[in-house]
Amino acid sequence: MAEHILCITASGGIPLLTRTKPGCSPLSFPVVGALNGVHMFAANRDVKLLSTLTGNKRIVWKVFQVSYTYSSRNSSSTITDAHISRLLENVFHSLVFLTGLQELTNIQNVDRLKKDLRSCNSLIDTYLDTIEMFGDLTQCVDVMLHEDSKLLEEHLTAFAEAADSTYGCLVNNGQVVCATAKWWLLTGLELALLSRLINTLSSSITSCDIPIYLPHSSPNIAHRLLVFTLVSGVGVKSGVRVCVLCGPQPSLTQVQETLLESFWRSAMNTLQRCAHSHTIPDPLIQTLPSPLLGFLLIDTENRRCVSLMRP
Repeated sequence: MAEHILCITASGGIPLLTRTKPGCSPLSFPVVGALNGVHMFAANRDVKLLSTLTGNKRIVWKVFQVSYTYSSRNSSSTITDAHISRLLENVFHSLVFLTGLQELTNIQNVDRLKKDLRSCNSLIDTYLDTIEMFGDLTQCVDVMLHEDSKLLEEHLTAFAEAADSTYGCLVNNGQVVCATAKWWLLTGLELALLSRLINTLSSSITSCDIPIYLPHSSPNIAHRLLVFTLVSGVGVKSGVRVCVLCGPQPSLTQVQETLLESFWRSAMNTLQRCAHSHTIPDPLIQTLPSPLLGFLLIDTENRRCVSLMRP
């Protein structure tokens, strides 16, 4: 797991974003400056600096557009440059996801960009923490296998259409229970980012309206992600949430007051069962060999993955 993630302008070496794993000491300014200086020194001599090992740390640099990011990690035989490079790609796409590619590539005001990037902190921090999601690794969205998913999909499709959208999904603790046909047409990266963002929202949030940019489908034009909590989570659990992607209309208040209850009231018992279910149905879990500690099943064609980890 990464200890530090930094985003710095390639031209001026100005830090835009710095995140540190909880429990780790933040990098001092001289260290940040030295690492930036090494990279710029190499670039000025047409040398592409990729990574280095120092003591028990591995540092990887990766350039994106006009900014570059690098990550410092504990050196381990199981950690490679490929792992950290994928992590940095996820971080950059997360920045595009919440701020837009145009703002990142055409920096007009550094201070304003720094302020705008603060909205990415919660999402970026998930890459520094241990969560039971594999979308960042597989580029496929984590899903939940539930026996009532078809029934819930009918409610979801009707709700999304009433909200003037063809993009909708139902998420339980960051895992997609069901989604509309158009939702599954998004790329694996976009699906994973959407689920990860929804999972970062506080369990106390009942509804929210978030502008997002789809890194592949629409990196410069924002869409609105409307999120509504149907069953509240407990503790670290985020609960069951329904989400739709839409344009300027309808408003969050309009959907919440006129559509939410009418389309989901009859499904509340099913949603409650879903909230307390495992990733895969209990009858299926009981058929698994007892020595099996866990598994990760990836559907590369449909960009979905399902996992199970036993205590």
